[in-house]
Amino acid sequence: MAIFDGDGGAGYLVATQATEAVIEKAKANGIAVACTRNHGHVGSVGIYARLALVRDLATFSVAGGVAWEKPTEPDATVWDAMRAPPMCFGVPTAEGPPFVLDMNANMLKDRSKLAEALQTFPDFIFKSLGMRFTSWFLAGILAGTATPESSRPKFSSATRAFTIVAIDVARLGDLEAYKAELTRILRESRSLKPMPGLASAEVPGSLEWQREQTREHSGIPLTEDHLDMLQRIATEVNVPVPWES
Repeated sequence: MAIFDGDGGAGYLVATQATEAVIEKAKANGIAVACTRNHGHVGSVGIYARLALVRDLATFSVAGGVAWEKPTEPDATVWDAMRAPPMCFGVPTAEGPPFVLDMNANMLKDRSKLAEALQTFPDFIFKSLGMRFTSWFLAGILAGTATPESSRPKFSSATRAFTIVAIDVARLGDLEAYKAELTRILRESRSLKPMPGLASAEVPGSLEWQREQTREHSGIPLTEDHLDMLQRIATEVNVPVPWES
């Protein structure tokens, strides 16, 4: 196990450091856990799952915050107790897309639809609420923040935390057979008809994998606004850019 302190910095950096550590620890010991705290947003937790996939590790990761407080809005319900933390499961495959269930634990983006949703698909709502609590409990609070001081965060704008668990699949059986079977399941699942209204049959992680393959050859598309922003920042810090102004 390992705990990393982000020291008030960007979450991406310390989450990457924790993932690199958990990968090495899992390869050495079979399973490992790393937590981070005192940093900003870590972004999509699928980023870190993909780092572990190339080492044939299965992962579960969540992110959350610290210093939870009861909502004070007059119309607040238990639905408002938790926000929308990220959660991800990643599993390696032999070829083709890996399985990466990278998601926001909130299944209902429009709170005004809550009453309608409870009538139409209540299971989604209750399970989403449970996942939101799970992310918070296994990220923000698990990372050693359940102390009297946690109600007064060390950094006012760096109150995020992250947890990743990595499992060395090879310790549990035949790695290549496992990966081949997952590849078969995903390939045959994608050969089925797509769900109504969708153009193709996809599984978690397959669309992202396809984009990765395309962008590896054609590059990552950026808008003019993004290019202008990067150009301005590069000029300020005196770093050359790989394109013409």
